[in-house]
Amino acid sequence: MNHRCMSQPWLSLVFLVSAFGWTPTIGHGQDDRFELSQVQPRFSRVWDVRQIIASVNLELSRLERGIPDRSNSFRPRGEASMRVYREAAPAIVMVTDGKTGHGTGFFVRAGGWILTNHHVVESMPFDPETGAKVVRIVVGRMADDGAMTADDQHLDAIVYRTDETRDLALLRLKEPDVLGASHPAIPLADQSPVPGAACIAIGHPSQGVMWTLRQGEVSGRGNFPKDQLGNFVLRGADTSDRESLEVMLEQLPSRKVLLSSCGLNPGDSGGPLLNEAGQVVAVSFAVPAIDSERGIDLGKFSYHVHLDEVKTFLENWPTEPDVAPPSILPAAFAQALVDVDDDNHPETWLFALDAATPSGFLVDLDADSDPDFIKNATAEGISGAEPLESWDWEFAYNMAPQELFAFELDGDGVADIVLVRHDPGQDRWARFSRSAEGTWKSEVWDGDPGTHEHFESADLQRQFRRIMRRLR
Repeated sequence: MNHRCMSQPWLSLVFLVSAFGWTPTIGHGQDDRFELSQVQPRFSRVWDVRQIIASVNLELSRLERGIPDRSNSFRPRGEASMRVYREAAPAIVMVTDGKTGHGTGFFVRAGGWILTNHHVVESMPFDPETGAKVVRIVVGRMADDGAMTADDQHLDAIVYRTDETRDLALLRLKEPDVLGASHPAIPLADQSPVPGAACIAIGHPSQGVMWTLRQGEVSGRGNFPKDQLGNFVLRGADTSDRESLEVMLEQLPSRKVLLSSCGLNPGDSGGPLLNEAGQVVAVSFAVPAIDSERGIDLGKFSYHVHLDEVKTFLENWPTEPDVAPPSILPAAFAQALVDVDDDNHPETWLFALDAATPSGFLVDLDADSDPDFIKNATAEGISGAEPLESWDWEFAYNMAPQELFAFELDGDGVADIVLVRHDPGQDRWARFSRSAEGTWKSEVWDGDPGTHEHFESADLQRQFRRIMRRLR
């Protein structure tokens, strides 16, 4: 692919995301010290397709907002639906950080194992002492009248494994015995349903009540985001860009999905899609919004992770939770080299979600990166399969999907220290440090990494503080 021609296709990709109702916005406060309009960067598409997938998942996670109505006034209708609801609802949980939003999950195996979406837990806090992500789980119990009621006290669960491409995450309760051995789990179906088959979704919509049931039919099968992106990106692109866009779409990792006519809402992500036998046939993850400008209801279909993807994800059960910092590469659709400190030499690799919204930075403090790479990148855009090989960065600052600092101290191009904010608004961080063998350990760190002097060189310390005054 000729990455030099990707500026307009990238804008088409942003158009696609906006068309689906996933308009990129950064939720963190920004001051006016650094404005993209002032530097006019030469944007090109990011080379790491995982960043594009992360951007799509980031927008999905921004929809998981709202406080559920606890009136529990909903009653399912139909004998099959009532039976499925009675059997499955007690195994369905709310997954939340207890503050800003929630999703849905369900017990998939005895011993406190819960399945949900990756994007639901992506921005959940790390336990600074263990390095694992910890989430809050709300469970419920069925009353004699057939309605679900939420327990007043939440439970803690640890994120054991995630798969960003499949948008799946496996959690386990910290104290799996607290619910007792008889607590239900929902079995997986033997095979995926065909279009036209009846299906049932249960979840916690932010605009609705907890444990809301919706009935529908399987509408189709496909790949996400590849099949869905093509319809929108190619329609919005110039004829000259179509070939490059088609190649780009073929490179995107995709997951098999089911579409259904169940009316999902934000907050339902991670919940099960069930057949009439009460078995899991897919995991819900998205519903597009209404495009008010064109008067099109994109939410006629709900999107669910295909049963094949779920089974593949669950083939190997982890014995220990993942303990590693998130990627230093932020969610992004575009990238460019920019001059932040106004010395007429680009020292900052900028990543962005759109033409006005930066999501992260990789900074070369001592200005020793390949000069030919810098010349070509500023004139024609960043290209190459692994452009980071030409960029000698010393620190990274990311804002999406969560605030992160990374420091590269020994010149090997790999982060040595990563700080992830534990709680928004508080200077309490999970500090990950990498050993010589490449393993990570985590600890609690209190302070402001934007002023902390990680570098031995006084010149690097001075330049670090100078850049941070512009970026934060």
